[in-house]
Amino acid sequence: MDLVVFLVFVYTVADGRRTRDIIIWVFSISHTLTLKTTVMPSLAALTIYLFGVTAFFIGVNDLLDTQSVLERLAFPTDCLPAAAGNSLAAIAMGIYYTLAAYQENQKFFIATVPMRCLTALVFWRQAWTAPAVWEGGGAILTAVALGLGRILATRKTKVQ
Repeated sequence: MDLVVFLVFVYTVADGRRTRDIIIWVFSISHTLTLKTTVMPSLAALTIYLFGVTAFFIGVNDLLDTQSVLERLAFPTDCLPAAAGNSLAAIAMGIYYTLAAYQENQKFFIATVPMRCLTALVFWRQAWTAPAVWEGGGAILTAVALGLGRILATRKTKVQ
């Protein structure tokens, strides 16, 4: 049995002072994770990788400096816990998007497109232009990549 340890550094502001808390998660993996080797990920997987990696790094950045998130989105200081929670959600989303891209999970890719379009619409209505463009643009790129992948797969089977 392998043990996996995650260290998470959480910065908080209390009484005008910034403090750092360390949260340690320890859990076990009961089986060995086998990794497949691929020569080149599909175009759709590349768009999901890109989205996942950017979500992960934006989440880490925002978790380390949640005060800037509040200023950027014009939120009151009372929203600091929600901003930290949102940052953790972005980190988790980044992890599972990259995992899905690695697995070439086409059904996941397809399912993300309408949800990301809806998220973009909600962000746009709240005047969060940059996140709306990031979500919507990523969804459109993924949809186009899925379509091109399907066309190329059809042509490949016709040639054989």
